[in-house]
Amino acid sequence: MEVIVAHQNAGLNRCDAYAKPSRYKADRRDEPATPAKKNEPWRRHSGITLANEGTLTRKERRKGLRRLMRWIVKFVKREEKRASDFLLAHPRTELQLLTMESRAEDVGSWDCARNGAVSLPRLCEKLSLSAAKLTQLTQEIQNISGGELLDGLKLRRLRGVLLEQFKAAAFSIWGSPGALAQQRCFGMGTDTRSLEACATKGRRDAGSPSGLDAWAAQEETPAAELARRTAELLDAWDERQRGGIDTPLFLRMNFPSRAKLDRACVVVYGKTLRQTLNQAAREFVEFYLCAEDKVLRDLACKDEELAGVLRARWLYHRSDEAPEPPFLDRWSCAKTFRTMWLMALCKEFG
Repeated sequence: MEVIVAHQNAGLNRCDAYAKPSRYKADRRDEPATPAKKNEPWRRHSGITLANEGTLTRKERRKGLRRLMRWIVKFVKREEKRASDFLLAHPRTELQLLTMESRAEDVGSWDCARNGAVSLPRLCEKLSLSAAKLTQLTQEIQNISGGELLDGLKLRRLRGVLLEQFKAAAFSIWGSPGALAQQRCFGMGTDTRSLEACATKGRRDAGSPSGLDAWAAQEETPAAELARRTAELLDAWDERQRGGIDTPLFLRMNFPSRAKLDRACVVVYGKTLRQTLNQAAREFVEFYLCAEDKVLRDLACKDEELAGVLRARWLYHRSDEAPEPPFLDRWSCAKTFRTMWLMALCKEFG
């Protein structure tokens, strides 16, 4: 009699199959295969993939993270360029009393939605990682958070904004570069008072564009003149900011508050916002002083014996004779030792 053991080919009771894992106990050829885990975009941009993450050296990992930082910078610049092109094609409309309500209801017309600033959630969505993971990566390479990284990238526009606002403030008190030198030479009439008597006058007349009149100003040392003119420029800039003539700097830079802008300056430049403004204003005034020296030199080199020319010679090198090369004024020094700086600022003023 033949005995058929049916249970030997089924389930756990089949021969030689009891101790095997469950994946070997059934035919799974018809089931779909588990998809391989894909590398997120941030891994592809940095080169730190799932396959090589465990084998990378510290130097290779930092190199990959720096590659990721460069991609983030390019992405932010590309988005800002796209936003600026959109603003050129669709310029902002002036805010009016009758359009305030409709402007508030149209979310797409809000200024924060059109400024092109890349937000942290948007960057995280683009890289397919969380904000905590982005902060972990940025702290590993730069010791800053992801939000501080984006805030620091906004400061690329700080130079242009400051130059624009400083030019407006300087023009309101001194005019164009070199105009104050011409005012000192030709705007004083025929005053023949002694240098000592004029120096005691101290402050300017009501209609004069300078903090001191021309005779008293020539008694200042170059360092004192630079400090005084820098303070005058910053005072004029602060007055325009408080009076609403210029848009507040933190709003022009797409920061929610002045404290955020101050923190970004500390992270990027290692200086507070006020220290950064002082440094920028000092360089701006240095250019004005260089331009004024050039105007004085050009006037002093003329052959005409006019009162303005004689006054320019005295202001330039304390002599009644025309100056001869080599010239040692601030314009010549900047042209020799700070050529790129001088050319860049000359280009800004046309």
